[in-house]
Parts: sequence; C-alpha cells; structure tokens
Amino acid sequence: MRVTLKEIAAATGMSIPAVSHILNRRGNYSPKTCEKVISTAEKMGYRPNSTARAMRSGKTRQIGVLILNSESQKHKYHYMATYEFILGINEYLVKKNYILSLIHLGNVEKLEENSRVFNENFLDGIIVIDSIPKDTCAKIQQQVKNVIWLETNVWEKHCCIRRDEFKVGYQAAKHLIQKGYRELLWCGGLELESSEPHFSIAQRYAGVKQATEEEAVSLKDLSINWSLWRRELKEWPKIFEMELLEIKKQLTKDIGCIAYNPDVLFWLKDGAARFERYAGRDFGVICCDETAMLREWYPDAARIGFDRYDFGQKAAEMLLASLEDIKIKPESLLLEPKVLVEGKTC
Repeated sequence: MRVTLKEIAAATGMSIPAVSHILNRRGNYSPKTCEKVISTAEKMGYRPNSTARAMRSGKTRQIGVLILNSESQKHKYHYMATYEFILGINEYLVKKNYILSLIHLGNVEKLEENSRVFNENFLDGIIVIDSIPKDTCAKIQQQVKNVIWLETNVWEKHCCIRRDEFKVGYQAAKHLIQKGYRELLWCGGLELESSEPHFSIAQRYAGVKQATEEEAVSLKDLSINWSLWRRELKEWPKIFEMELLEIKKQLTKDIGCIAYNPDVLFWLKDGAARFERYAGRDFGVICCDETAMLREWYPDAARIGFDRYDFGQKAAEMLLASLEDIKIKPESLLLEPKVLVEGKTC
C-alpha cells in the first residue's frame, strides 16, 4: 500500500506542506529536520508519485541534453568529450532532484517537427551542446521555452555559456613565443567538413594571429585537408601516407605548432614520429584544448586546460535558476580559459 505525505507528517509531527517541501528538496529547513523527515519516509517505504507531482507543480523535473553526433552511423561517438559535459550536468541535476534525458541525434538537420521531445512538453528545459545548425537552433527556440546553449555557435545576451576561445588561442601562441619559437604553425585549418564549423576554430585562430602580430612572429597554416579524416576507417592509412609528405615539408626544426584540438595533436605527434621527429626535442607543440583522453594518453602535452565537467555543472545551475524565476533570464557567461599546463612538448 502506498505511503502518503499525511502519514509521514503524522509520524514526524510536522505539517504536510513541510514534509512535501523537504522531500522535494525545497524550502529552508535545518539539516536535522531534513534528516528526520527523509529517514522516516525511507523507513515507511515512501515512494514519490512523479505523475502527481508533475500535475501539482507543472514541472516534470526532467532536463534534456541535446548533443550532435556524427551524421555517419559509423562514427556515432566521434566527440566523446561531450560526455564530460554530461557528467557535470548530471551531477548537479541529481543534487537538485532532477532527471537527465539524453537527446542523441544522428542528423539534427532532419529533426522531425512532430518529435515527442518538443511537442509533448515532458521536459522542463534543454541544454544544447556543440555545433548545432542554425535552422535546428531556430526550431528549438520556437518549441522549447527554457534553453541553455553550452559551447554552441549560439551567442546571445542571455542563457549561453562559452569558454573565451580567442584568449585560448592568444595564450597558446604567447606561450610558444615566450619559449623562444619565432615561427608558429597553426594546425587545424579555418574550415572543416561542416558548412557551419564550430565557433572555436575561427576564434582560436584569431587569438593566435593577434599574438603573432604583436610579437612580429611568423605564422603559417599547416595545409592539410582535414575533411578527409571523416571518411571510412579503412581509408585512413592511405590518407595518412599522403599527408606525411606535407608534415615533413612544413615541420622544420625549432618551429612551434599550435594544435586546434587533441585529435589534431595526436595526428601531428604520430605523423612526426614516422620520420623520427618528436615534440619537445625537434619541434614544439601546444594544444588549445584538453580532454580526459588527452590527460590519460598524453599527460606530458602542453595544453590549455578545459574543465568540461565544471562547465556542465554551470550550465545545469543556469538552467535551474531560470526555472525558479521565469521572469529573469540568466546573463550569458564568457569564462576565462583554465590555467595553462606547461607539459614537456615545447
């Protein structure tokens, strides 16, 4: 038989509204009082009725996280760093008694307008991550009232969170210059295969360019066709052999390389090793990004730190704040890049 709030209130000597507030993590009650109510409810076998709660409050206490995976079904998980954002988001939501619902779209450009996610209102809000096409962003804004844009191409006065990627590129270039490198090589390209590349590509490059202009240092772009690497895995060895020639031609001694992200860094590291050149000895390299994989597989790499877990928590906090007071939209956050990890590669 289902235990009711009235029964818990009688057992604890408290009012029904107070018991409801405590069990739903609301109100300002002492830790001792909260522990008394929660432990009593657990001993009595209380289980909340989420349907009834949603009907009373008008909230489902479910938050969606919309991420972009590859359009190719063979590369569904090419951006695993998103998982670090999700861990931070989920950690904060759990503390606030919310549930995370993952919205995983293979091709957001074909987002169906009759999607249950957007038409049945079972989410209180959505956090959008990564480079989502403009037309899809417009659909989301039309159909979802509460949206937070985390590291996306959407940047407005409210409800957006980004790392200052211009400062990331600027800081990376300045570090190499201070280490004595007088010729820098940007490794990442200005355009990838997407018609709407992530904002960080252009902004990191702009930061690098300003730093080199201030210091009168030469800046070149590693002429690599990065879109080739989105092909099938079986083609990669052939592509790699083709690009090795380009690496060998451009990667001269005492040059400082700036890798756009860890993928580019690993590619550059492996390519250079093929003709016995090593970062930190024959050339310098610093990465503009950091992921858990990079920290584990290449801990000595110089890099600009990026705590995606913390960013995820901030995004969740921002969204829940907007749900608490719908009249006030939270100001967008442009966050400073994390401290530089010097490593041993430059």
